[in-house]
Formats: sequence, structure tokens, C-alpha cells
Amino acid sequence: MKKIDKTILLFESLLGVSDSTLVNYKINELSSSQEYKRLSSWISTASKAQLLEDVVERYNKINIYAISTYDEALATEQEIMDLYRRVNEFTGINPYLANGSEKDYKIKALGDIGVEVNARGINLNEFTTSKNVSRINRRKVVIMKAFNWYREAKIILKNIKEELKDLMSRVKVSKLKFKSLDLEHLFTNVLLIGTIIAFFFGPFGTFIEWRTEAKDPVVSTILFSLVCALGLATIVVNVIYTVYKTYPFHLSSSMRRQIVNQKLMIDDLEKSSIKLEKELAQTVKKPRKIKIPLDNVSIIRKYSSKTNAEILDYVYSENDYFYRKNRGKLNVMHVAFIVAVLSVAAICTILLVI
Repeated sequence: MKKIDKTILLFESLLGVSDSTLVNYKINELSSSQEYKRLSSWISTASKAQLLEDVVERYNKINIYAISTYDEALATEQEIMDLYRRVNEFTGINPYLANGSEKDYKIKALGDIGVEVNARGINLNEFTTSKNVSRINRRKVVIMKAFNWYREAKIILKNIKEELKDLMSRVKVSKLKFKSLDLEHLFTNVLLIGTIIAFFFGPFGTFIEWRTEAKDPVVSTILFSLVCALGLATIVVNVIYTVYKTYPFHLSSSMRRQIVNQKLMIDDLEKSSIKLEKELAQTVKKPRKIKIPLDNVSIIRKYSSKTNAEILDYVYSENDYFYRKNRGKLNVMHVAFIVAVLSVAAICTILLVI
């Protein structure tokens, strides 16, 4: 158990802190961790020939959002770390489905990948240089392996596209609801409208003096600056509020473009597979290191976008997902709201006191 977890449990017992608070904290930590994101991305394109079916099976049993106790959260975290280590240590991969894996796993060329050429699991480099296997047989087996990669990748890409269509229908009807953001947006606009009406149409003596420039020039300049600050803050609040209200629409639009790209991915897959098969055929004739790097063969890397697992996180909990992805924007909106309130307070103070 991590030191921070022990500390949390200690303070929980001393202060009687609600377990649900700690569980929610841990759920957010797990769902945004790099290990969980890597597993989610890997599972969606996992090769069935990698002999890691147990990893896929164990991952599918994980349901972060169903965690109800802190002990269960810690156990889930341990399971994610164990699965991550398994995947991180394994170098076998379907090259068509790579998406940056050649860097993380330090794989630079197809010849560096340990693949299951046949039932005995011979390494590709060893297989292409084997003196005990005829050149014709080597060529046949390696090309069949490449074709199986192609066939498997084509099925997976089609499944990803169909799953994405289902997810897009859910994203379209999803709704984000933050009462605090709605109130900030409403209150800021009311302050701006009220201030403008008071300044330009208000019957009060202080406002009339300001409009007729009877006020001191320095005071008038300060008032004008505060009105500008209020207007600028209102613009910032409205822009970020628009991003918040239109987020499901923009996400579904990007998913629609992604579906179009996946059709292109399947077309590119056939071209890349033919190129790869020819390269492998030449390699087994005269054993040498394969020249095609993974990032040139990979189809998903060319059209990289949000993974289905990431979009599924949004479907699970729209508000949590939006907050994680737009935390910086929301902080800016809060600051702008505070600026608007302070500007109005300063304006009222100057007009009523001076």
C-alpha cells in the first residue's frame, strides 16, 4: 500500500471522514491514470495471437465506477498495475494496430518483435535465419503470418467502427449539467446588463454626473476601466460557457469524422499489408533486418484520435469526464466570474462613496 493511502486511512480513522469521499477521490485518480489509459487503449486493439487472453479477461472484469469501498479501490488499483506490467513487458504486437507502442516498448523495426510464427513461438529473426527450415517454407509461413495480421486487423477495425457508431448515438443524447456554471453565467450577464442600464439610463445623480463628465477625470477613467474589465470577464465567461453547453455536439462531430477516417483506415490497411508481405518475402530469401519501421506500417497511428475506451469514459460519467478534460478552462471561468463581481462591487463603491 502506498504511503499516501496509509496516511489517508489513518486520518479517516482519526477524524471519521466518510469512506465515500475517499472512494470518489480514488475513482477519479484511477480513471485518469496513465496506466489505466494505456490498458484501455491496448485492450481495444489487442491481438488475439498474443497469448494474453487472461489480461483481456481480467481487464474486462474491472469496473472502476462500480467501486463502493476504499479497500476495493486499492485492490482495483493493484490489479490495474499488475495488468499494466504484463502488457508493458510483452513485446508481441500486431504492427497494423500499433499506436505509438514502438516508442513506449522500444521497438524500432518489425524484426525486433517477438512473434508467434508457429505453435512453437519462434522469434521472427531466428525464423528468417534458420538453417533447418527451407526458404520456400519460411516464405510461406511468414507471409501467412502477415496475412493473419491483416485479417485480424481488418476485423478489429470494423468492430471499432461499429462500436464507435453505438457510442456516438449515446453521446448525441448526453447532457452536461453544472448548476454552478449555469449560475455563474446567468449572474455575470445580469451584472453586465444591469451595469450598462444603470450607467447609460439610470436616473441617479452619480450616474448623471458620470455621463455628463461632471465627475473627476481620474474617477471617470477608473470607472471606464472597471466597466471594460466587467465586459471582458463576461466575454470570457460566455465563451467557456458555450464550450460547456456545446461539448456533446462537438464530441459527436469529431466521432463522425473519426468514422469517416476509419473507412480510410481499412482501405490503407490493404495497401500496407501488401507492402509488408513483399518486404517479409524478400527478408526470408536473404535474411536481414526488416526495413519497414512500425510507425510506417501502423494504420491507427496515421488516424490517431480518441479511443473508444476514452469515449466510453465520457458515457459512464459526462460531468466527471468534462471536468477532467477542461479543468483549466473552468478555472479561468471562475476567475473571470470573480473579476466581474469585484468590478461591479468597485463601481458601486466609487459611485456611491465618492
